[in-house]
Amino acid sequence: MGPIQIELIELIDGKTIPEAFLKEKGEGLHHLGFEVKDLKEAMEIARRKGFQITQHFIREDGSGFAYLNSENPGGVIFELIVFPPELKKSATF
Repeated sequence: MGPIQIELIELIDGKTIPEAFLKEKGEGLHHLGFEVKDLKEAMEIARRKGFQITQHFIREDGSGFAYLNSENPGGVIFELIVFPPELKKSATF
């Protein structure tokens, strides 16, 4: 199991997914992130299991993220993550 990270988000300005979440559900846990080896493969597995991908971005190096709609298993959003190689090399966590 990899390192555990906690990301705290403060809304300052502009339209964002966390802003919509706050308006609909109030303060609280927005998403749980899981590092995966292959984002495209993980997204396909999630689709086959009935998850809807609400937003994603994949860079040329294969890194990126995908948010999965999880209203049925509790309402928390799941995030699939592949970190860029340069971030993995310099990470201290």
